[in-house]
Amino acid sequence: MAEVVLVEPIFGHWDALRTRPTPPLGLLAAARFVAREFETVLIDQRTDAQWRKRLLRELRTSPLCVGIHSLTGNQVKHALEIASFVHEHSDVPLVWGGAHTTLLAEQSLADPCVDIIVESEGEETFLELVRTLKSGGDLRKVRGLWFMRDGKPHYTGHRRFAEMDSLPEMPYDLVDVTDYLPLEFGKPTFYIESSRGCPNNCSFCYNKAFHKRRWRAFSADVFVERMLNAAERFKVEHFYIVDENYSVDIGRVKRISEALVGAGITWTTTGGHIPEMSTLSDADFELLERSGCRRLYFGVESGSERILKRINKKLNMRQLFDVNRRLAKVDIIPRYSFITGLPYEREADLRKTVELIMRVMRENPKATITALASYIPYPGSDLYEDALRYGFEEPGTLAEWGELKMERGSVPWLTRRERKDLQSLYFVSFFIDSKAKDFVCTKLLSVLASLYRPIARFRMKHFFFGLMPEVRLSQGYLDRAN
Repeated sequence: MAEVVLVEPIFGHWDALRTRPTPPLGLLAAARFVAREFETVLIDQRTDAQWRKRLLRELRTSPLCVGIHSLTGNQVKHALEIASFVHEHSDVPLVWGGAHTTLLAEQSLADPCVDIIVESEGEETFLELVRTLKSGGDLRKVRGLWFMRDGKPHYTGHRRFAEMDSLPEMPYDLVDVTDYLPLEFGKPTFYIESSRGCPNNCSFCYNKAFHKRRWRAFSADVFVERMLNAAERFKVEHFYIVDENYSVDIGRVKRISEALVGAGITWTTTGGHIPEMSTLSDADFELLERSGCRRLYFGVESGSERILKRINKKLNMRQLFDVNRRLAKVDIIPRYSFITGLPYEREADLRKTVELIMRVMRENPKATITALASYIPYPGSDLYEDALRYGFEEPGTLAEWGELKMERGSVPWLTRRERKDLQSLYFVSFFIDSKAKDFVCTKLLSVLASLYRPIARFRMKHFFFGLMPEVRLSQGYLDRAN
């Protein structure tokens, strides 16, 4: 009989495109302490077609709470589906966590499907909350909570962030890990975090509100030990490090790499930052390669210096081109991410982004980019306030946030033509390099993606987006995945 039930909502078409969904790291992190003290189960809406039946069985035993988390956008819709089911069949308290309800706590509490919100990082808060629910204690004494009291939102105050090395291993026994090993480089891939937060102040990022611009990390020794333990326990050879900024401490980057040389594993990391990575020598990049590094993600955001200044992105183009050329000398793939459709972006800025993309791919044939998704205003960022000034109407309810289509440029400052061009650019950017093979889950789709690549490159390079039946054909599949 479970005392704590955690439910992971569907994320959207990215999980549908992968060979396997990514692991529910948010809920596994939330359960770090709780699962040691309370019987805990984790149900995943993405992998369990019978999730309702299993959840109903757990609800009949009257657990202390049901925990859900969600990012802004489509996942909110699926989280509400789960929450509505819980409320329909029980009076078990619904506890929400994650970025969205943290940043819009008062609005979220107005939804009848939200009983309690665990703010920000929730490992210690969630444990104390569950203990209080079991004892019938006073929730007001648990820091890091939002809930309704006397008809008004009540906040118990911010809880200090935990020291990373003090956190125990995630309770992987709550899931079948083999369900969450998507292929990368043809290998089942284990997702793992090495750090949290980012000290930078980019105006489009929620980090300032969520992590308070604080970067914290597992020490190199602890992180490497956990990687190697996971490699042995789950028989995996490739890791995906899901950091917001992996490169804050370059000394730590080197120490991790030195410890992984000869370990027999390979790895990819998000959160590469050009200014810090540009300080590495050629010998350091060779060390990364010997340690098993196969791909580094970098946030570039725009090819326009004007836009970079507006969004407070500290990026030197000379450093970018230098890092890109030096990575061409080693067996490490750079992958660059960009944002389009910003409130003050003009076609000239967008064309500079396309020119930059074509240049980095020309100077380093291994270079790839993420799909060029249109900007959607995320609460908690400085740019969100700009978006409101440019006419973005904040969804008035949690349910309305769940209806936002994050990739389709649904913002008021775009004309119909601009919106169509950005949707087309998003589509072709997915195919201009080799990244599609990381996501497509059938051999047929992989072959079609390869055949379409020259067309996609032509369309992007020449900004030619007329007569695109391929977009309509693919959209039906993506809609079903959402």
